[in-house]
Amino acid sequence: MEGHDTCYDKDVLNNEVSSSSKVRSSSSSKPSQEKRRTTTIDIVSEEINPIKEGLDVVVATLDRENFRNYSEDQLYQEIEKVDGMNDISEKRAHQNSTEDMGTARAFFGCPAEHRRLRLTVKYGQYLFDT
Repeated sequence: MEGHDTCYDKDVLNNEVSSSSKVRSSSSSKPSQEKRRTTTIDIVSEEINPIKEGLDVVVATLDRENFRNYSEDQLYQEIEKVDGMNDISEKRAHQNSTEDMGTARAFFGCPAEHRRLRLTVKYGQYLFDT
């Protein structure tokens, strides 16, 4: 039994040492945990920053290109500015463009000097022959 008691005493002693070291390590790990949190925040910030910068570029591009929903009147006014179109051609281009907002966006996305070519490619030369 004596050997068994000694074994028990060693286990108790090991538990006490282990517990006291846990107390010390938990009190000493506070700054370590704070450092770890700061590091985690820094890492997350570093990962998010390129995403934010990418979104900023997208927003700037959309603002610059002015892709928004134009009213039918605004679309018609821009079509009227294209040289070489008579009233019938303007109405055809307007009608076709209002049926498909993607077409309208593409029209507004073109520089003004290329809009005639854009309409010719999209609808053919007949738009200007009438």
